[in-house]
Amino acid sequence: IKRFKYKIITYFVLMMLIPLLSVFFTTLFYTKDITNSEAINFFNFIKTNKYSLHLAIFLVIRTLSLSLISFSYMICLEYDKLIVSLIQNFKLPVTVGYSLLVTFNAFYHLKEEYFRIKNAYLMRFSKRKITFLLLFPIIVSAARYAYYAGLSLESRGLNGNKTFLEKFYWNKNDTIYFLIIAISVLLIVGYFVFSGKFLMKLI
Repeated sequence: IKRFKYKIITYFVLMMLIPLLSVFFTTLFYTKDITNSEAINFFNFIKTNKYSLHLAIFLVIRTLSLSLISFSYMICLEYDKLIVSLIQNFKLPVTVGYSLLVTFNAFYHLKEEYFRIKNAYLMRFSKRKITFLLLFPIIVSAARYAYYAGLSLESRGLNGNKTFLEKFYWNKNDTIYFLIIAISVLLIVGYFVFSGKFLMKLI
C-alpha cells in the first residue's frame, strides 16, 4: 500500500477506457442471445437484450479487474528483491540475475542521462533539441555504463557460488489486509450469485 502510485493508476485507467468500451460494445452487439431474455433499449436508441448487456458488463468488470491487479502488482514490485528471490528459490543463474539487476539500474541511469544531455544542450544553444536526436549520446552512455558495470561485477567475484538468504514474516497488518480482501470478495461474489440480477452463472 505504501508503494501504491495512485497517479499512475489513474493514467492507466484512462488508457483502458477505449479497450473497455470496445469490449463492451462488441459484446453488446455481437453476442447471440441463448436464453431468450427480455429485449431492452440501451441508452434509448440501441436495441439489445438483457443477456448481452449483463455479459458485456461482466466482461468489462473482469477485464478491468485483472488489468488493475496485474498493473498494480507490477508497479509496486521491488525488482531487485524479485531477482534475488528468483536466484535463491528458483535457481536462476547468478550471471543472469545480476545482468537483470544491472539492466534495471541502467533504465534509471539512462533517464537521468537523457535529462542531463537535454538540459546541457538547452543551456548551450538556448533551444530545445529534438528528442530522437538525443538517442546517439544516450546509446553511447548506455554502452559505457554496461562496460563499467561488467567490470564491477567481475572484480567483485559475483559468480555461480553466490548465495542469498532473506526471511519474511507474516504480521498483524498482513492478517488485516487479507481479511478485508477476503470478506470483500465473498460479499461481491455472494451478491452476484444470490441476487439474481445478473444472468451469469458459475459453472
